[in-house]
Amino acid sequence: IYQPSVTPDVVTMNKAHQTHYTLTPDPAIKHVLHGWSDIPGEKAKVDLVVGDAYIRNVTTDIRFSYGLGGSQQDGNSIFIFEIAGLCIGHLGHLHYELTDAHYTE
Repeated sequence: IYQPSVTPDVVTMNKAHQTHYTLTPDPAIKHVLHGWSDIPGEKAKVDLVVGDAYIRNVTTDIRFSYGLGGSQQDGNSIFIFEIAGLCIGHLGHLHYELTDAHYTE
């Protein structure tokens, strides 16, 4: 396991997928942002300011894994980081082409 020399203030997890998330992150991490909602039928909502960074999310649908077919509505989050005049989006576990509505968000 890779252990960075500095503990981050923020980590993001786009999709609760067995190979790239944990429910037991380092307790020293101040903000652990989930890209999914723990409430069935609700979208994940991230709207956070940390220092001079504004972090938010835009949800997208995601395909079910392992050949199950179908999709999960709002199962993935694109995390948007706005800092120092830049707007950076981490697309996460994106499976679909973005719509005009996604770009507007």
